[in-house]
Amino acid sequence: MESGTVPQTLLDYFSRTPWLAVGLQFALLLLFLLWQQSQRFGPPLLEKEPVTSNSAAYIEALAGVLERAQQRQFVLEQLQDRFRYDLAHQLGLAASPHHLPRDSELMQAWQSATGRSLDSLQDLLSNPHSIDDSQLLKWLEQAASVLQALKGAV
Repeated sequence: MESGTVPQTLLDYFSRTPWLAVGLQFALLLLFLLWQQSQRFGPPLLEKEPVTSNSAAYIEALAGVLERAQQRQFVLEQLQDRFRYDLAHQLGLAASPHHLPRDSELMQAWQSATGRSLDSLQDLLSNPHSIDDSQLLKWLEQAASVLQALKGAV
């Protein structure tokens, strides 16, 4: 066969073509067919969904509703109730959140345990008529410092 002639049959074509080119053409054809049929080379990788806590989602939703409704006084009352319970629990005065000692008993027990002035604790237990965001954050910081001081003293 001459090198300038066009191959007449498929076998004649393959006899003149180097095998590397044939393999490459076959691989390209296979990739094209797989791509056309949307075939994967393995099972699809599933994305891991983040684990969401229903409690955290509920708390975030409730916080958003209370913020939009500007119910800072309600939030402060709830925080004060929890603060009273934590304080009474650390002082050994509370068995359950529903049966808490009076504020005067809490203040006396706190003063005898820490030896500090009652002014900071009295401010935390009193109910202001109106409160803004900065005052609420300041209240949270003071409550945390009072509870931390009690942990150090007890």
